[in-house]
Amino acid sequence: MKHISFLALLMAVLLSSCKSQKPREMVFELLPADFMPMYNELGDTVFVINSQAEFDSLSARLQLQFFQNEIDLTPYFQSNTLLLVYGGWQRTTGYKLDTQKLLRKGKKVQIAATLYTPGEGCLMGDMITYPMQLLAVGKDKKLRYSLELQKVSKSCR
Repeated sequence: MKHISFLALLMAVLLSSCKSQKPREMVFELLPADFMPMYNELGDTVFVINSQAEFDSLSARLQLQFFQNEIDLTPYFQSNTLLLVYGGWQRTTGYKLDTQKLLRKGKKVQIAATLYTPGEGCLMGDMITYPMQLLAVGKDKKLRYSLELQKVSKSCR
């Protein structure tokens, strides 16, 4: 009898570990950061930032400069990781990045975002722009982030 209950327990454990994990939505906070980026040619991506030093290094690499509201990010790093969701550099104005949700499955997190692009009839300025958002999520250095960026053309007619 003990042999059967041990097998039943073993089967239950194996079956529960074989179930595919469903992605679950994570909570994130959009930080109100004002950036004035300078020219760089990186495409759309997500940057994971775990310290003020990493943020400063990334800011220098992307040539980002704060203006108006200088934000001290140090308090966020105690319990959060910052994610810079970056829509790449664009040749004109009229682009907007919108992060909808973060889906976690195990140690992988997929960031679902939309890049709104200027469509037909839109008035745009000839100026390089950098659509981006800075998010704060719970700190977990083992997580791996990926960006799923959907591009949607908005009509201005």
